[in-house]
Amino acid sequence: MMDLKISSHKAKGNALVLQGPPIRRPALKISDGLVEAYENKNDRQLQRRKISPETFLAIKRRCEENGQLGEEFVLNYERRMLRDLGRTDLAEQVKWVSQESVCEGYDILSYESDAREKFIEVKTTIGHGRIFEISDYEWRIGCQAGDKYYIYRVTNIRVKPEVEIVRDPQNLERQGLITKSP
Repeated sequence: MMDLKISSHKAKGNALVLQGPPIRRPALKISDGLVEAYENKNDRQLQRRKISPETFLAIKRRCEENGQLGEEFVLNYERRMLRDLGRTDLAEQVKWVSQESVCEGYDILSYESDAREKFIEVKTTIGHGRIFEISDYEWRIGCQAGDKYYIYRVTNIRVKPEVEIVRDPQNLERQGLITKSP
């Protein structure tokens, strides 16, 4: 709430300031197709529709929720995998880093069965798309970490999540197996 004070020598006539209850708008229904188009940067599909600022914010919120769900899925996946390998000690150390700091360049700290660290960046979608954004900073951290850096692409997050694991993306790019574009 902002207080407004009008200087008496600048005011002409009468000023009436009304304050009412906050406006509550019903939650917008956002289609999965629209969210997926935004996640996959499908500009052609998005341009065919008029998208209000409120709808755009709702799409972005839904994408953030998808990201949170994906990170939680990977956190549990890693803990379960380490327990299955008999490494309960390491499973207990798996950490959801992005819940404490968003500036690390990865989301999950996990471990190989031999206790080597794994830095996992999670990229999630509601659909099955293989295209995703990675920030310059995430890419630099991945380049520095080399084969300790993983990208877990989680697809179909709200129905039946699946994960594709990409290890050392910079090396894969050098081999022509993945493509990075601006």
